[in-house]
Amino acid sequence: MTTSVIDLNRIRSLRTLEAIKKPLAEFIAFDPDIMKVVYTEDFGWGNEDYEADRERAIDLLERVERRTKSLEQYLARTEIKDESQPLSESF
Repeated sequence: MTTSVIDLNRIRSLRTLEAIKKPLAEFIAFDPDIMKVVYTEDFGWGNEDYEADRERAIDLLERVERRTKSLEQYLARTEIKDESQPLSESF
């Protein structure tokens, strides 16, 4: 198990999770042949580096999607709970 700099459990915003998700999905979807050339020629890295980065991106994307689903469920429960509580008349 690799350690991650991002602690997804601390993120409380769906917008932030979407901001993380978008570049990960784009990186994963990009043509692997082109990416291997970029890694090799532009950065001087190897194909193994690209494969490792891609695997990490896939893993992080899966974790972001799980966190998004969990946060959506939590927010839905909170919203239902807020709607069921009467407003205070102490305004």
